[in-house]
Amino acid sequence: MKKSILLVNFFFILISIFSIVVLFSTYKTFSALSNLENKQIKSSDEFDKQFSYFPNITPASIPVDALRGAIYLADGKSIDAKNYLTKASLINPHIGYSDYILSNWYYFKGNIDSSYFYANRAFKLWPKSLDNFTMLNKVYANQGDTLNIINTYIEVKDFFKHRPEYYNTFIEHYGYAKYAYFNVTYDDLISISDSDLIGKWYKVIDKRDGGAIMDTTQTISFLRNKNFLSNNDSFLYRKINDTVLLSRLSNPKYVLTKFSLSYSPKRKTLLVKSSANSMLSTRYFKKVE
Repeated sequence: MKKSILLVNFFFILISIFSIVVLFSTYKTFSALSNLENKQIKSSDEFDKQFSYFPNITPASIPVDALRGAIYLADGKSIDAKNYLTKASLINPHIGYSDYILSNWYYFKGNIDSSYFYANRAFKLWPKSLDNFTMLNKVYANQGDTLNIINTYIEVKDFFKHRPEYYNTFIEHYGYAKYAYFNVTYDDLISISDSDLIGKWYKVIDKRDGGAIMDTTQTISFLRNKNFLSNNDSFLYRKINDTVLLSRLSNPKYVLTKFSLSYSPKRKTLLVKSSANSMLSTRYFKKVE
C-alpha cells in the first residue's frame, strides 16, 4: 500500500515538474513574441536567448522556426535560416509563411525570379493571407505585370468583398506596375563625343518594350558655336570629358551650373545628370533626326 502511495506521489511530482516546465516555456515564448512585435529583438542571438523551443507555434499558427529563420536571414546566416524555414514548413505546411519570408528576402536581394517562385507558392498555399497576396503583387509590380496583378485580385476578390485592404493593395501595386513599365535599366552607357552631341534633343521617357514617350515642349540644343539652348534660354557651354559647364553669354567666365552626360547607344538616349539642393536628378533626351 505504501509503495502504491509512493508511486502515485512520484508520478504526481513528476507531472507537476513537467507542467511547471511547460508553463514556464510557454510564458517565455509568449513574452518573447511580445518583444518581437515591439521590435525589441534585433539579432538571432537575442532571439535564441528569449525564445524557448516549446511551444513551436504561435497563436496565429505561425511556426516559431519561421520567425527564427527570418531573424537569421537578417543576420546573414542564410544556411541556418533556410534549415529553420524548412522545419517550419513541416510544422505547418498550409499557410506558406516560410515561402513568404524567402520571397521577401530574395526580393530585397534583387533575385526577382526566386522571389516570384516562393511568392507564388505561398499564395497558392494560402491565398487568404494578405501578406502572401501583397508579396506576389509586389513581385508582379516589379516586373510591370499589370495583367497578373488583375488576375490575382480576381482570384480573391469574392472572398474579401468587405475587406478593403485587399482592394487597396491591388490598386497600389497596379499603380507601381504601371510605373515599373517605364523603369528602364541603361546598362550600355558610354561617353558621347563632341560631334555627336551637336544637335537638338527632345525630352523623353523610355519604355521597357523599346518605345518612348516624347515631350516636344522640352528641348535642349548643343550648337557648333558652343551655344546651349534650353527652350527659350541661351547659354555658353564648355564640355570637359563627360561634364558640361554652363555660363551666361554676358559673363562666360562665371559658371552658373554643371551637369554630366552619358549616352545609351542601344536606346539612342542621352542621360543628363545634374544636382540641385543636394539632390541628384536625371533627365533623358533623344536627338531629333
